[in-house]
Amino acid sequence: MLFLTGKIADFKRFIPIAIGLSLVLLIGFSFLNPDFVQERIDSFVGRWNASPPYSFIQEQFDFAMRTQKGFLGQGLGSGTNSTRIFGKVSLIETYHPKLLFEMGFPGLIAFMIFVSHLCFLTFKIYRGLKDECLKSFASGFWVFLLIIAYFPYWYPLDTDPVCVYYWLFAGVLLKLPVIDKEEQIKLKAQKAAEDALKKRVKTKRRNPSAI
Repeated sequence: MLFLTGKIADFKRFIPIAIGLSLVLLIGFSFLNPDFVQERIDSFVGRWNASPPYSFIQEQFDFAMRTQKGFLGQGLGSGTNSTRIFGKVSLIETYHPKLLFEMGFPGLIAFMIFVSHLCFLTFKIYRGLKDECLKSFASGFWVFLLIIAYFPYWYPLDTDPVCVYYWLFAGVLLKLPVIDKEEQIKLKAQKAAEDALKKRVKTKRRNPSAI
């Protein structure tokens, strides 16, 4: 994230904090609850061995392609768990294979073009901001959009609150140029007022009133 947001130059300041915090947490958990730490490690290794992520994603794509019906897939909602009240659905646990299953290759390609354009557009907006505070927020929002748009595992855009945050942050980023422009106008007005005040003070010093 530091690399994507251009904050990699500030990384040195975070290294001691990150190392210290990691050591404290690791040592603390190891002493206070070693069984919990070992249980988490065993769980991770067991799940990885049972179904490696890359293999799982490949299986999901294979299933989506194998069960295609027609050019436009099985139809919207046919692979979405929340629509099961309307009829039989297939459980697909990764987002992009689900899009392929429901809308076929045209739908998947169209969606990827859409989110890619959204990421490109919001990146240009984020880089064009002048207010450093707004730019800092925008960088985090943009990285969130980028990761979620191409995240191959799970289905974040079908799950709240992630899907809500995704479109909320996209809307905020698209609105930020207007907010940034308003802030720049305020700053210019404030600077003009300060300059005028300084000018009046200098004038009074040069021409003191007679007593």
